[in-house]
Amino acid sequence: MLAGFTTTTSACTSLNTILPDRIFFPGSAAYNTSVFSYHFLEARIQPTCIVGPRSTEDISKVVETIGWFDSVHFAISSGGHSINKGFSNIQDGITIDLSALNTVQLSQDQSIVSIGAGFLWGNINDTVEHYSLSFQGGGVSSVGVRGLTTGGGIGFFSPERGWVCDSVTNFEVVLSDRAIVNANATSHSDLFVELNSGQNTFEIIMRIDNQTLTTEVLAAFTAFKEPGKFDPHAMLIAILSYNTSADLYGAIAAVYHSHPKNVNGSTVEAFASIQPQLGDSLRIAPTVPALKEMYASAQLAVSLAFQSVPAAAPASNPNSLGYLPSPQPKCNLFNLLVDFSYQDPAATDSLEKVTQIFLHAIDEIAEEERIKDKHVYMNYDGSWQDVLKGYRQDSFEKMRDVARKYNEKGMFQKQVRGGAKLFN
Repeated sequence: MLAGFTTTTSACTSLNTILPDRIFFPGSAAYNTSVFSYHFLEARIQPTCIVGPRSTEDISKVVETIGWFDSVHFAISSGGHSINKGFSNIQDGITIDLSALNTVQLSQDQSIVSIGAGFLWGNINDTVEHYSLSFQGGGVSSVGVRGLTTGGGIGFFSPERGWVCDSVTNFEVVLSDRAIVNANATSHSDLFVELNSGQNTFEIIMRIDNQTLTTEVLAAFTAFKEPGKFDPHAMLIAILSYNTSADLYGAIAAVYHSHPKNVNGSTVEAFASIQPQLGDSLRIAPTVPALKEMYASAQLAVSLAFQSVPAAAPASNPNSLGYLPSPQPKCNLFNLLVDFSYQDPAATDSLEKVTQIFLHAIDEIAEEERIKDKHVYMNYDGSWQDVLKGYRQDSFEKMRDVARKYNEKGMFQKQVRGGAKLFN
């Protein structure tokens, strides 16, 4: 560390000297574009400066420079879709905005698509669909490739092919010592396994190489989570919603099926037979009146999403999420996501408290019925939830070992404030 170089302002000044056209300060058009690109209001906070690297070499220089200032905190953003304040942006620190790393390229044999860390999932379709290909990726077009993948990731092919990270063949990363390495099954294989669900714990990912899929035209999209009716080719996101401004209830079932010829007789047919009316049991009845009164000025909309858990990774292609194949999580488990959309940032803290109370009640019911699973999906976690506690102990310890090996001084543990941490 250089003597005296301890403040965020000094770090931004040094970065501006090294990369003069890639450092953005408050008031500039590029700075404002970055801040307002975040999906949720609470993430639109004000860093001291924003770095917009355009290459892996740029990132290597950024990591080296920030490393001089071990008291300076920073955040890393690709899609900026995290609902948690400070996870992909930072107040009075340095935000590394990877959005300019938005290249996508197919291998010569079209079996691998190489994706820049700043790409959004929706933009990749324009490349792969031209070749009648698909890929294991996110179901929401505005979500970033890097964040979704390193949180495990759930996609349309998950019941059949597992987590999004399980389709990754290689990560190009910049380590805390500014080294640029490729992590895959044969090179830095220990790091490769942990990157699949480590987010900002070890490094900065620059490029993700993902397997492509040859698939028929999408015809449908999953079914109910009844183990006896489990269909490995089907996927469902069911959403129950209430909009306080319109006083409107809604129910949406997003259905996908990777084998259209087998749709007849599958659980997908159940959705086609649903009548226009909905039963009262589908409403969010107990909480709606209070929410409507308390958050009228915030223009609040709230939804519950039920999403299937992917198949566990096979032993031949492990990840660190901690799921075992034997209990068949793809058949028996689902994620519950509570999502708020609102226009008044002042409502953030109270809505977070309401969410904690609601989820605690759900946990108590699950415990009483002996069906609770300790896993928390990293890409859906609340800032108060400790995702890593849900991993198996052996998975957690392996992650800590790899973090010590590749991030010896703890740069990404200490200076990156947001996200799950392996060490206190």
